[in-house]
Amino acid sequence: LLNPIKTCTTSPCVHTTSYFTPGTHNYYSEALDNAGNLGRDPETGTKSFTVICPSVEYLQEKIDELINKINEMDFERSGTRNSLLAKLEGAKRLFGKGNIGAALNQLEALITQLNAQSGRHIDSGDADELLQALNELIALINLFLNCELQ
Repeated sequence: LLNPIKTCTTSPCVHTTSYFTPGTHNYYSEALDNAGNLGRDPETGTKSFTVICPSVEYLQEKIDELINKINEMDFERSGTRNSLLAKLEGAKRLFGKGNIGAALNQLEALITQLNAQSGRHIDSGDADELLQALNELIALINLFLNCELQ
């Protein structure tokens, strides 16, 4: 069990963490209010969740979702769209060939471009949405790599 402590000042209190190890993970939560009342969920024992290994096909589908998202966005210049799409399509192709490092390099280049163009040639809200999706994709790829090592 992990034992992270998080102090919340708002309700509901949300604690998010990432797991890069496949398998079943157990947890429970405790809360102490300002009056000193302690609550625990579940009251006894633990809850669990399972992290499964993503497949190459699933990761390629996630890249396709990003491609579709970019195609639905409005850009000042078509060259911006083409550049973003080329990086994603390159990452998908490299990933399919098993060249994960090069695929990650393409995704990192895309992140760099989005950060540089946000608010300029790419709407900042669109850039933020794409950056969040890219970071989630990279987390899934890292999980995939951990699965491959086991």
